[in-house]
Amino acid sequence: MIDAVLLNERVRTARAHIERSDEATLGRQAALSAIPAPTGAEAARGARVADMFGEAGLDEITIDDVGPPGRAIRHSGADGRGGSARGAGGGHVR
Repeated sequence: MIDAVLLNERVRTARAHIERSDEATLGRQAALSAIPAPTGAEAARGARVADMFGEAGLDEITIDDVGPPGRAIRHSGADGRGGSARGAGGGHVR
């Protein structure tokens, strides 16, 4: 079954995109990790994540003042489709 999934053209296309963008992804992760975010003081990192979502074309991004870390991020994309992702680094972006 795994072989069939890996041979699927959509999966192959997605994997190729991930591999092509790996350097950019690692750069983003390094930049986010460089922003100090000790427990209880994650706002700067959360703000940068929100900015990155906006740069990616998402809108209606809000940042909660408080809440449990790792809460799902909810957004509405420029194409009108909604979605969610897990937060990284606090600031509670949604």
